[in-house]
Amino acid sequence: MGELLGPLDDQIVIFLQTFSTSLLDLFFGFITFFGDKLFIIGIIIVIFFCIDKKLAIHVAFLSIFTAFITFMAKGFFGLERPYLEYERLNKTEIKGIKDILGQLPTDYTFPSGHSSNAGSFWPFLATQWHRPSFWIIAVFMIVMVPLSRCYLGVHWPTDVIIGVLLGILITLLFIYMLPKMEEFAAKSSPSILVLIAIIAPIIAVVISYISTVLMGNDFELAETSSYAGLFLGLSVGYMLENRYVNLKVKEVRSNKKILIYRAVIGLIIIFIIHFGLSTITEMIFKEFPLYQIARFCRYAILAFFGIFCVPWLFKIIEQKLSLN
Repeated sequence: MGELLGPLDDQIVIFLQTFSTSLLDLFFGFITFFGDKLFIIGIIIVIFFCIDKKLAIHVAFLSIFTAFITFMAKGFFGLERPYLEYERLNKTEIKGIKDILGQLPTDYTFPSGHSSNAGSFWPFLATQWHRPSFWIIAVFMIVMVPLSRCYLGVHWPTDVIIGVLLGILITLLFIYMLPKMEEFAAKSSPSILVLIAIIAPIIAVVISYISTVLMGNDFELAETSSYAGLFLGLSVGYMLENRYVNLKVKEVRSNKKILIYRAVIGLIIIFIIHFGLSTITEMIFKEFPLYQIARFCRYAILAFFGIFCVPWLFKIIEQKLSLN
């Protein structure tokens, strides 16, 4: 399968790239990061440690749901990246699409993950913070992140349009369902919630795998196991943190010293774990299904460590140093 809009998809990307300059390349390379998974993880960490734990958990679950559905759709449709499409079809009659970013992502292209992230992450924060200035930022990101993906040559216009719409739709559904999910969690026993946290992501990955394979596409190019792992680690970690740690956040928001050290140390620890586990699993586990199992476990560990272990460490440090 190729791009959905045919020649129009080609021409839009090629037209955008006619404006390419070193300054614009740098600008759009910077803008695209605001829809990246690592950026969103970083923001969630800062919100959880420094602003509002409950809001951070809501953003985290919304981001996981958005990413999982996006990658499940990628596997189902199996569309190729613009530059890969050109290489496969040997399109030499017109100027080919350049990969300005230089990262050459090879996973499936439709819908755009960065665009669905932008369509869910930024509007949800805007609805929670109720500030006109933040709505301006949210609208800017909803437009510019998808535009950056086309300009950089890594997505078709169809990918980013559907990606944004998908992200917005998931956010609206999430906001509607959130009170019901919280009510269910409050009424359910911890053992039931842990069971759901274990079984639900496994079932979701199996369904994703089956739908991808039935369409004749490569499951490894639409990887969903990492997001399932995040769901497990986040769910279990948050339940344990709430019960055994209960790190104070709102109570210390006026203490800039605590906020700065939590944000800096938290980000450093999480990204060391992220890149460390990534390096180890990429070196040792390379074949299906061990690779998928390793990714699942790696992200489950990352989320659990960030939500439970790091707050526990902060609580010990702050008690010993009497920072509270």
